[in-house]
Amino acid sequence: MLFSPTSLAECLQEWETLEKDYQQVQETHRLYKQKLEEVSKLQDSCAASISRQRKKLKDLSASLKE
Repeated sequence: MLFSPTSLAECLQEWETLEKDYQQVQETHRLYKQKLEEVSKLQDSCAASISRQRKKLKDLSASLKE
């Protein structure tokens, strides 16, 4: 559906609608970036925990072999 404004008032109304939509897109993008950063931090934390666990298991295994 192609919008064909026939008056200045319709053009202004369409502009306001587009502006509101753009503001919503900006807010959604801001929230997306925030959540992505949270997920990245959680991934880093999990990876560090797994690395510590592997090291501890390796050290324990070496101790048990002795």
